[in-house]
Amino acid sequence: DAASGAIIVNLEVGEDLRQISIKNTSLTGSNLVTVTPNGSDTVDGLTTFPLTPLESIRISYDADDAAWWIL
Repeated sequence: DAASGAIIVNLEVGEDLRQISIKNTSLTGSNLVTVTPNGSDTVDGLTTFPLTPLESIRISYDADDAAWWIL
């Protein structure tokens, strides 16, 4: 819950086809939950992916691309 401050979620080294769901459960405020991939990996081409209050993503890792993709 990012209600009291911003949160950074550091993803570990990806395993092919692994899926993860992440949600910013804050009901109010403007604090972000920032998803940060490991090393040179990306999330949908971005080096970090911010989630605003009540926003969520489900991502899957593709080892061939070395990237997390939003499902």
